Amino acid sequence: MDDIRWFAPNDYARLILPELRNRGLMIAIDGNRAAKPAGGMSGSVAHEAMRYAGSHRVPMVQHVWDLKPWWIGEGRWDHPLVGLANG
Repeated sequence: MDDIRWFAPNDYARLILPELRNRGLMIAIDGNRAAKPAGGMSGSVAHEAMRYAGSHRVPMVQHVWDLKPWWIGEGRWDHPLVGLANG
């Protein structure tokens, strides 16, 4: 069993993987083997990561890049559909 099933849309979202592996974690970036949690590194892979987590009955962690750091304390987020609804 892998420690994490990593979902990433590009090489940038996989930059941390060598360090995680150096720390002894087994990270899968493809396939359907069992893993403890699923991790999605972008909204573009959220559906695939959620499908994996649901079928394997494991928790999922989703990192969303579009969260503006100065909004964190206020609990606000920048959902892409909000702008569309306003016009």
